[in-house]
Amino acid sequence: MYNELVVSRPVSRVSDGLSLRKLGVPVRGGARLATFVVAAAVASCGRPGSRAAPEPNASTTNTPAFDPSELIPEVIADVGRARGLRLRQKVPVAFLDERAFAEALAQSDGEYKRSDQVLGFYDYARKRICVRRALPPWAERGSVRVVLAHELTHALQDQHGFLGGDPDMEVDERLASRALHEGDAMLIMEAVSGQAHGASVGAVAENLLTQAPLTPQLLIARGFASPSLLESDREAQLRATFPYQDGARFVATLVRSGGYALVDRAMRSPPRSSADILDPERYIAGLGRLRIGSIAPPSDAGSQRTLGALGLLGVLDGCLPAMHARAAVRGWIGDLEWRASKPSTDWVLATAWEDETSAAAFGSAAAKCERTRDIHVSRRGSSVALWSGATSTDTAERALTATQRARPAPAPPLGDVHLEPPPPEMFEMPLEAGGRLLDPTRWVSEYLGVTIAVPEGYAAKPRVAPNIAIEISRSKPLPRLGRIVVLGADAPLAIKDVTEKLRDPIRVRFPNPTERQLPHLDAKFGRLPTTEWRSRSSGVEIAFKGAFAFLCDARVALVVLSASATRDAGAAAELDAWTGSLARLPGDPRVCTDLPARRSSARR
Repeated sequence: MYNELVVSRPVSRVSDGLSLRKLGVPVRGGARLATFVVAAAVASCGRPGSRAAPEPNASTTNTPAFDPSELIPEVIADVGRARGLRLRQKVPVAFLDERAFAEALAQSDGEYKRSDQVLGFYDYARKRICVRRALPPWAERGSVRVVLAHELTHALQDQHGFLGGDPDMEVDERLASRALHEGDAMLIMEAVSGQAHGASVGAVAENLLTQAPLTPQLLIARGFASPSLLESDREAQLRATFPYQDGARFVATLVRSGGYALVDRAMRSPPRSSADILDPERYIAGLGRLRIGSIAPPSDAGSQRTLGALGLLGVLDGCLPAMHARAAVRGWIGDLEWRASKPSTDWVLATAWEDETSAAAFGSAAAKCERTRDIHVSRRGSSVALWSGATSTDTAERALTATQRARPAPAPPLGDVHLEPPPPEMFEMPLEAGGRLLDPTRWVSEYLGVTIAVPEGYAAKPRVAPNIAIEISRSKPLPRLGRIVVLGADAPLAIKDVTEKLRDPIRVRFPNPTERQLPHLDAKFGRLPTTEWRSRSSGVEIAFKGAFAFLCDARVALVVLSASATRDAGAAAELDAWTGSLARLPGDPRVCTDLPARRSSARR
């Protein structure tokens, strides 16, 4: 059985969270993507391409006006074109109304039982797909097309021998394998949406890699996840979202470097740890893992397990920002956790790292947990031990000794493969970057060290993406189409890096945009380099304009992005005047001290 939670974001947006439809731009077509849980279930599925018959006791009040089965041939063709593989046999697909779907899900042995979290599933044992007809209230951006694209990708994986695996795999290894399969399905789902607008799979992959993973709160705020996600603990949240968000980034990295041929090779030699998924170069280098012998004291065997790099993110959660925690677990080579038998709460975690630099980085990050939790940290060379409890000191010493072993020799699973350098990510700003309104006419962010006016007739919108500080739009967008946001980008190093981040998502959503450099825009902040892209949608020419203001020795770029119809000169002038009101606050902004330290690796 295949049990899944899918988390994703649409390709039809600019710079992670700026929906073109929200810009007031008339947009035709294009799938809206939602988070959905896909669980293996026992259900009656019809013939592929056929109308699903009503199930016993099933209500038909939620049946859509159109027959969704009409989409199947088209989506099969789209998925095959994007993935470069063809179905070898037909896959039965049925569309179940709400009650029937809930009953089918209840019969499954999958992890997720709540039907309000589930849109569809591929039944690995029975080789069929079932999709719910009506979307739950939280799935504002879902569509039958994208659910079909995701599940048909799993059917392709199955028919080409890419699914399955050792049922005795450890949890971390199973998560890595699952992330490969889910990441493949996520990228194809995005690519199918992008195909309608002329975007290649490579362009979609590039766009995905510029975007930082969304937090559970932002996933829910943007309609990509059920609010019930927050009912689980943080470790469960990480494990639920990891295969989809991080898996998609892993597959996108392979696609950029070797197309889907490289992904197919990875399917035959899959990643073996969550560390491989979080750091694709680690997987390509074949660093493997160090298996650590028992660290339990003779007096209490307790319970022992491997957490993996993803589990270490859970350990660090709440001690430092998520992006810093991800940097801190880079270089993982092995770990083993011991928990004492109840009622004792003693706990020890032994971790092994590629080198002393990686160990020191993790040790420093873990030390921040000492301030908020009863956790102690010891490091010896390339090993770090964490422990809590009065009687755990000797066990921690045993943990350090157990990890003082030679690291495994590299064994590259795909041979001589070199990955393309990743595109620079958009900076994941904390919530306080969203600043506050001093009054209806001025917004300020002490975190970013800037202030900007709010023009008459415009209103500030809630921040719903990790790289958006403020979003301002006309209260009545017609006849003047326009919306502005301020964005943050981590270490662009050159204006070219930032403009590429903005151009590629625009190109995904709009056909053949033209690009030109405009004269610098004079603002209170200073003279701002400005780039414009133009494209047509539904007969209307749209101009996107990005003005760039750099902070922290050019490590952060604030991008003031506007969009308006070119036929509306008044709107363009209004937006330029608003951009010109951007000004610095006195002092050094905190964003500069929050940027993650950049560490090099010997394997690069």
